[in-house]
Amino acid sequence: MKKITVVLIALLLLITASSCSKKEEGDIPEGMAALENDVTDFTLYYPEEWSVDRNDGMVSVYVSDKDRSNVSVTTFAASAEVTSVDAYLNMGDTTYFDHMKETFPDLEMLADGEETTLDGVPARQYVFTATVAGDAYKFKQVITYYYGYIYMLTYTSTTDGFDSHVDEVNSIISEFSFK
Repeated sequence: MKKITVVLIALLLLITASSCSKKEEGDIPEGMAALENDVTDFTLYYPEEWSVDRNDGMVSVYVSDKDRSNVSVTTFAASAEVTSVDAYLNMGDTTYFDHMKETFPDLEMLADGEETTLDGVPARQYVFTATVAGDAYKFKQVITYYYGYIYMLTYTSTTDGFDSHVDEVNSIISEFSFK
């Protein structure tokens, strides 16, 4: 009888723990759609009016055919010496954004590494502008380290259109969920 009681208590604890997970399957925030696949270990919730651009190793959603403002998430394995987002951003003699400055010489940092979280995981948030193919863009990037991987959630828009989607993008960031 004691063994049965112990097994029942263990099952009850397992059921309770699994019911406390952040989002149940099919539990999509109101007004949003879910983007996930077998390759990624996260779910990206995005406004249901937006469209999916990519859903493979990288995921990307955009506002519309007339407004290509978009949010993308890229993931890659961190090197062995990287054990945190700060270790990744400050690896070696040059920082991540030193490398970005090489790619975008006119990069202007507007918010530099503010502490935030992505699904409760410590992250850094940056906002910057840069010119790409002659056009001015504004970016909001949230970068985190999670179980050996770097995750970069990037919102990209024209400098003029950036503010019109910030609330939607903040919802995307706040609803982001690791599996």
